[in-house]
Amino acid sequence: YCNDTNNNLNNSQSRTFFITTDITGCTDLSSANTIYNQTANIANTTIAGGACINITAENITFNGNGYWIASGQNVSGIYSNKFNTTVRHANISMGTGTDGNGINLVSGANNATIFNNTFGSQFRGILLTDVRSSVFERNNFSYSCKNCYAIFTINASFNNFTLNVLNGTNQTTHGFLLRDGSNNNI
Repeated sequence: YCNDTNNNLNNSQSRTFFITTDITGCTDLSSANTIYNQTANIANTTIAGGACINITAENITFNGNGYWIASGQNVSGIYSNKFNTTVRHANISMGTGTDGNGINLVSGANNATIFNNTFGSQFRGILLTDVRSSVFERNNFSYSCKNCYAIFTINASFNNFTLNVLNGTNQTTHGFLLRDGSNNNI
């Protein structure tokens, strides 16, 4: 139950409350129903584990607020395998080797929203593996590394890709690779 400002009591409805938390460095985002706000650039060359931002609970929103996550390491800038992950307004540039991913969403990260992010050069801007029913909208990819990808999907289905800009400046860069998925809208 809860009381409003007039001290009225309501115990007949269920409400979800979101908590807001500020972050300034690489970390695990582990509180469900929380909005995490990046409040400074993150430039880190010693990321422990496979990702700078590791989303470990459902219903998390990461708002990059236009700040950078940057590293030359071949790890993911943001990783999630959790339902209803939202990433918005982030600028991400990671390593250009095989495991350098801007955002890495894997099985379980269904119903994700990836909105208005900017991706610099990394091996894959967005990597999706077994992800379903997600929205990727208004993301900008500017990459120049050899044999890199803006968006790389493996067995991803029922996803919507809308108004994304892919700008590769090397003859051997790749825009969009769909592998073994179905019913995606591009």
